[in-house]
Amino acid sequence: MIDLRLADCRDVLRSLPPCSVHVVVTDPPYEIGFMGHGWDSSGIAFDREVWTEVLRVLTPGGHVFAFGATKTWHWLACAMELAGLEPRDSIAWLQGQGMAHGRNIGKAIDEEAGAVREVVGRGKHHHGHGTALGRMNDDGWKAQ
Repeated sequence: MIDLRLADCRDVLRSLPPCSVHVVVTDPPYEIGFMGHGWDSSGIAFDREVWTEVLRVLTPGGHVFAFGATKTWHWLACAMELAGLEPRDSIAWLQGQGMAHGRNIGKAIDEEAGAVREVVGRGKHHHGHGTALGRMNDDGWKAQ
């Protein structure tokens, strides 16, 4: 039986009897403050008490599959291990594009100072980058 609940995980976990869950699959907030959103700075993912509750509701031999950001997954893993969960294997998915990774400090300084720089050209930063499987050019990804 699958039981999905839309609620705060802390409330749901406390309501479940011990040893009643076989598998937990979760994609908690990555705790990186993504794009300034508060939902991604909740502290839940690194909260040892949350993972202690997960351990309490897991059946013996139960598994947890938890997703984390590449730059903060170690804090997630530490919280889980400190709660008593035994780490097994991990899978890393490294996404090379599509997610904001940081702020350009030069642009931030200009913005703070109210400065506007003249645009002197447009780069083609993907041109020429490729792998054994394909190459990114101005028209998009092309198989080789």
